[in-house]
Formats: sequence, C-alpha cells, structure tokens
Amino acid sequence: IHGLIIATWASRIPAFQARLHLSPAVLGRSLMMAAIGSVLAMPAAGWLIHKFGSLSIVIGSTLGFGLALPLIAESDTVLTLSVALLFYGAMAGSMDVAMNTHAVMLEFPRVDHSGLFLLIPLILFYAEMQRIGKL
Repeated sequence: IHGLIIATWASRIPAFQARLHLSPAVLGRSLMMAAIGSVLAMPAAGWLIHKFGSLSIVIGSTLGFGLALPLIAESDTVLTLSVALLFYGAMAGSMDVAMNTHAVMLEFPRVDHSGLFLLIPLILFYAEMQRIGKL
C-alpha cells in the first residue's frame, strides 16, 4: 500500500506543476513539505506506538496516508498543496515507523522492546553525522 500511494503521487507531480503553474523553485519548496512532515511525525509516531501499540498506529497511519491523496488532488493553490503534502509526509513517516516497529515485534516477540524507541533518535543522529562526514 505504501509504495502504491507514493507511486500514485509521484507520477502526478508533473501534472500538478503544470496545473498550478509552479516554477521549479516553488515546486521544490512544496515537495519539501512532505519531508518536513515525515521528519516531524517520526518521533511522535514512536511515542504513539509506545502508548497505543504498533498495530493501531499502522492502521491509523495507513488510513491517513490513503486520505492524503484526495487532499493533494483537491489542492488548487500552493498553500493547500503544501499543507496536504505536510500531512502526506506525516502519515508516510508514521506509517514507516509503525510498520518497522510492528515487524520487529513480530520477529522478536520475547524480547523487551520498551526502551527501543528512545534509541531511534540517537541512531538517526549518528547516521546523519556519518553521512555528512562529521564523525
């Protein structure tokens, strides 16, 4: 489902650029909103998973991710497109975290995972520092 939703949106980007008469710079800023939404939602998803369980968040974020497509389709200004993409990114990021957490829980059911979500920001920070060559 995740790949299908992403492919559906990605294949329509040129049509949105033409329909809204977006310059490459404005289109790029709008597309950046999806990344911002994803990055902001991932830590929140970890907290929600800890509170409600991974399966609940998988279901909720999947429904939200699917609902993001009509929001994007109905966008008729740069502002509405950007807000819809922010929501799209938040649901995508939440869905990614929830699916991976649920997979870990299924693969290793007898291991205590209660503190795992606290390590994720540290792991991501370390990976980013390695990527930019600071470590």
